[in-house]
Amino acid sequence: MTTTSPAAAIPITQTLIMAKIEEAKEKNFTSGVLGIAGNPSSVENRDFTYDGKTVRIRGARSALEARERLTEHRAGDWMVIVTDRLLEDLGAG
Repeated sequence: MTTTSPAAAIPITQTLIMAKIEEAKEKNFTSGVLGIAGNPSSVENRDFTYDGKTVRIRGARSALEARERLTEHRAGDWMVIVTDRLLEDLGAG
């Protein structure tokens, strides 16, 4: 049985993603990888431009898929991985 986060019910919109990027920028991050708890099947794998940087949105249905998605990250841009996996499943890496 898989236990998911209550956050998995929150719709992952472009507005939400931009807000998460703004939160990261407030912490002095200029690019990087963001993990968002949500239903990975509910997001369309796509790219868009925000504040001059490419933002890649990818769903990950497993820890292995999340690690695979990390290979798509490009330095200087944002990668957003939406997953319903618990932190225990994803591991520290």
